[in-house]
Amino acid sequence: MKQSLSLFCITIFCVSMAVGDERVPFDLQKQLLVEEKAKGPNVLFIAIDDLRTTVGCMGDKIAVTPNMDKLAEQGTLFLNAYCQQAVCSPSRTSVITGRRPDTVKVWDLNTHFREHRPDIVTLPQYFKQHGYYTQSFGKILGNSNNADPPSWTAEPALRQ
Repeated sequence: MKQSLSLFCITIFCVSMAVGDERVPFDLQKQLLVEEKAKGPNVLFIAIDDLRTTVGCMGDKIAVTPNMDKLAEQGTLFLNAYCQQAVCSPSRTSVITGRRPDTVKVWDLNTHFREHRPDIVTLPQYFKQHGYYTQSFGKILGNSNNADPPSWTAEPALRQ
């Protein structure tokens, strides 16, 4: 049974390199490619909640969503969605920490998980610790400004 997801939050983690820029000499481009492969792949993580399955890649025959369909075709599309709590913050916290609301003690919209569990390593924090550039776009954490300095290399690009 398909569950509703939402376009409330889009979080993007990515590594950017100046590869392919004609201002960068070819030998340096080649070296950057070698170094980039040694670092690991680029990662784009999109977390969406409250979005119904009205996108082409989810089987909707009316929706015209070529960019989302192409992205789903090239990446991994998860067809099942599970909700940890009836409000968004506990569910978002679960996605970003991999922990249940009872573990992080987040059951409402106002509690930040670090109040009770400052030791938890979030998904973006793990990437950041391993040399990746991490930044949020939109609202991934329950608080509206995504404030969690250990998780992000840079300030959120968009705030709700």
